[in-house]
Amino acid sequence: SGKNEFRSFSPAAPKRESWDAAAKKLAAFSMAHSSSAGKRNLMIFHVEDIGSTDDAYDLTVNNVKVFLAALYHHTKSTTSTQKAFYWFNVAGLMENPFRRLIPANLPNVAIVDWKYASSSFNSFIQTVKMFDENTLNNVDAIFSSSSGVRGPLVQFQDGLWIEEHRHLLDANNVGLVGPIVNCEGKTHVQNHMFVV
Repeated sequence: SGKNEFRSFSPAAPKRESWDAAAKKLAAFSMAHSSSAGKRNLMIFHVEDIGSTDDAYDLTVNNVKVFLAALYHHTKSTTSTQKAFYWFNVAGLMENPFRRLIPANLPNVAIVDWKYASSSFNSFIQTVKMFDENTLNNVDAIFSSSSGVRGPLVQFQDGLWIEEHRHLLDANNVGLVGPIVNCEGKTHVQNHMFVV
């Protein structure tokens, strides 16, 4: 916005301290699970900047709570073959009210604060671009979702919703999986939630 009028603007970027702390936590998680059996997944979840007066506030709160319930069930699981690190990109010019709901005390959960992020898809792309090669090589799949999505879709106990997506992704020559495919125009996986 304002590019055509040559207005100056700062590109969306995470706050450095929170990025460094999250990257350190992710590296520790990768080291802890480097030799263990199971598949390593990185969940990048975008929490949009929303105020308490916004029309969709209750819907967004419930979306975040559904995702966090699945996270808690997965973290407490002793039977899941899916290992997951939950990376939360939290956007907010001021304090985001959803930030306090995220269990950053867990070893497989990190919060990265963004002053501004234009969308969940851009937040995902910018995050992946900032990872070094070693970080990307230490995960088997990267999930993208956001507070605008009501999910996991089914089977939230023990991370089974992850297994459902990975079953498709791990098939021969599959590189992208999502819950909804749009067939209008060119067939494509919608980018509100997907796995690569």
